[in-house]
Amino acid sequence: MDQRLRLQLMDLFQVVHIRLMEHNKEMLKRYNLPFTHLFILAQIEKEPGITVSGLARQSGLVKSYISTTIEELSLRGMVDKRPDKNDQRLTRIFLTDPALDLLKDIRGYMEEQFTNLLDEIPDAQIESMLAGLTVLHDVLKKGKSF
Repeated sequence: MDQRLRLQLMDLFQVVHIRLMEHNKEMLKRYNLPFTHLFILAQIEKEPGITVSGLARQSGLVKSYISTTIEELSLRGMVDKRPDKNDQRLTRIFLTDPALDLLKDIRGYMEEQFTNLLDEIPDAQIESMLAGLTVLHDVLKKGKSF
């Protein structure tokens, strides 16, 4: 690949990633929820009953941060901590109904915002982007590292 193209693509991916994160961060202000809290809630939704250690492993976040965040979310009524039935030393974490409703609401709002963003792009260009991102995704799935 031409080095100039590679550098352009790398720079563009970084800028787009940052702008999307900023966009999502702004949207989450509406819910008074930091992005990491949303990420943690989504992980718990994927694996109900996960432990703090499991969340730390999966997220790459420090265990103490996860513990603090779980306490905050518990105080907000978003998570329920229960002792493991087979090992009382373990605490399992589950989402509450209000947390599930919040995630559904956030996803709906984010989808609406993303749709508004994409409305400015012609379908042919969206199809080209999909094709390119699918190729990149397939390469990443094969385990090629940076």
